[in-house]
Amino acid sequence: GPRPPPRPPLPLPSNMLTLRNVCVQETTITLHASTADAKGQLCGLTACHAPQARERCRENDDDAFVAGVLAEALPRFRVRRSMEAYPVATARRYERVALFTLTGNIGHDLYNGLLDVFSSSLSRRFDALFANVMWFTGRQSWDAAVARPDTSWSLTVVDALFNETRTPLYWASDVHMAGSRFGHVPSLGLCADELVVRAQGRLAENVGWDALPALPSLRDKVLARVLTDVSKREKLTLYTRGDARRRRFQGNVQSFATRLGATKILARMPRGDPRQQIALYASSDVVVAPFGSNTANSVFMRPGSVFVEVSPLCPSLCEEGCHPYSKTLSGNMADNYNISRANACLNLMADGPPLHRYSGVNYHIVPTCSGTLRCASGKMVEPSGRPVEMRKAWKANFNDDLDVDVALPRVLEILRGRSPQTRVAPFAVACPRVSQN
Repeated sequence: GPRPPPRPPLPLPSNMLTLRNVCVQETTITLHASTADAKGQLCGLTACHAPQARERCRENDDDAFVAGVLAEALPRFRVRRSMEAYPVATARRYERVALFTLTGNIGHDLYNGLLDVFSSSLSRRFDALFANVMWFTGRQSWDAAVARPDTSWSLTVVDALFNETRTPLYWASDVHMAGSRFGHVPSLGLCADELVVRAQGRLAENVGWDALPALPSLRDKVLARVLTDVSKREKLTLYTRGDARRRRFQGNVQSFATRLGATKILARMPRGDPRQQIALYASSDVVVAPFGSNTANSVFMRPGSVFVEVSPLCPSLCEEGCHPYSKTLSGNMADNYNISRANACLNLMADGPPLHRYSGVNYHIVPTCSGTLRCASGKMVEPSGRPVEMRKAWKANFNDDLDVDVALPRVLEILRGRSPQTRVAPFAVACPRVSQN
């Protein structure tokens, strides 16, 4: 008989929680409206949710559940319930405010809410932005970024995405900025008829899967705002991470570059003007680079371009269940991808490829499996099989330098179009519903 029509794809889980009638004053968040629908927004559990999601979603007290979400987004803040009239008379009132995290690191910013918030803004604009500052390089660097926002990747991209509507940005510091008091939340406070919060740690991945279709629009908007010359093209850009202390290309790098046909070799990433960094990726047909947060810059590459990441990691780190992003309510996140399990694992463990579901960029990873520790049955072990008790032992090989002689044959196969087995994006992912109990 005739085949039944294909089922429509299941909706992918969101990381976004909308709260009504919320005020923020100093380090206190006040809830003025019911939070009864909060769990309904975040707790439609799927095979893509992290193992702890079920326990969190069993919280009986709706306000306590929301307080837990807000505590992850704003660690220094306390949450309280109020029956007082809304809004607070002295506070600045906005119709719709987005809360997310800024770190000064491209990969972390995209995964910690920037992409999710931008995606949400496409359907309805925000009147204000509220950022939790977790600046990796400390207060002095953050103060410099505030003084000259055009030198900051994070603030340049936020400006490109939102400032054409003159959306104000407020910020607060968290425990990672101990001793800092930025005071940039208005002293009288702000109130939001709707506060849209990027919930942390609810999925096996940091990214909200439902936000990924917005990536091409994010790329187009940033490039339209920051690029002045789009005519120059680079056939192949090689970035060696010579400006870092770890995860650098080592060996005969010059010979490696020659064999690849590199037209541009960078030991140091352009600093001080993020537009140069964005333009570098946007103008390159092929980029070859080591594993690291810099790979998230690949979101600015054009459709049809190629990104090759050389990684110290081994797929078995995820396949055997040691990497935290591999663990979900129903098993291994890699099993929800439509690519090989090994490639899905390499995708999950990297900063760049999870963003490329819809970008049109062909993303490859060449794993070198450096170091001696391996994952076996969910435990990191030494070559002898002895378990490793070190905290975060799964990160043991993350910072290893990368031998270009080991990577060369696989990279050449990719450039010759003969290595489809290394391609980890584009990809598709499905998140079927699981038991809610």
